[in-house]
Amino acid sequence: KCSSTSLSQAFDADHDYALIASAGTPGKEGHDVDVLQFGSTADVATGVAGGALDGAVWVSDGDGGVNNRVVRLNMTNSESLKAHPDWVTGGTSDDTEVFSSPHSIAYHDPSRSLLVADRDNYRIDVLDAATG
Repeated sequence: KCSSTSLSQAFDADHDYALIASAGTPGKEGHDVDVLQFGSTADVATGVAGGALDGAVWVSDGDGGVNNRVVRLNMTNSESLKAHPDWVTGGTSDDTEVFSSPHSIAYHDPSRSLLVADRDNYRIDVLDAATG
């Protein structure tokens, strides 16, 4: 699993680096989730193989770009470029409950939590990985 800031996409590849699926509109930044667009992706986290959230992919989309959000995708059921988010959290606002440059993310399987390094708010947010 990886992301590309310049392409505004997230990718899933097998162990031989063959592309399995991708999400996002190539080369096009945006806010849209119906035709998924990323702003500036920073990091990708994945569910543990065989775990409760196997196939889940979380993308931090807020590395100084147009979005301040985390997007959860289910790559096991997606086709290339047609992935629709299971959930989106965050956005652009002065509200302290939203992200300001969510950067690094990590999935913690025992607690089923997603840890988000919210860089410009100087905090680590802990989200329910299933629901956001």
